[in-house]
Amino acid sequence: MCHLITVTIDFAILKKIINLKLKFSTFILKPILATVMMIICALFIYNKLIYIFAEKTSLILTLGLVVLIYSILIIFLKIFDKNNLYMIPFNNKIFKIIKHETQ
Repeated sequence: MCHLITVTIDFAILKKIINLKLKFSTFILKPILATVMMIICALFIYNKLIYIFAEKTSLILTLGLVVLIYSILIIFLKIFDKNNLYMIPFNNKIFKIIKHETQ
């Protein structure tokens, strides 16, 4: 809760000082949607894997899969634009994936 208050104050100050224009759907709604979907997937995957593998193995596999799922959700929900993607290491591979999906 403290982080939410801090982020709200930070955005308000940035908006006032540098006239920052943020889209609610891009910066608030879509990341929350991706996070909720990731949590649901994590719970489902972990509950299925716990019956197959040991607890630690299930946790590690779940974390790996959830990172992949969250990355895919970020791409499909178009949370990042091209300017954001240029800052990511190995961005050429990401651009190839995005071009393939949009065609």
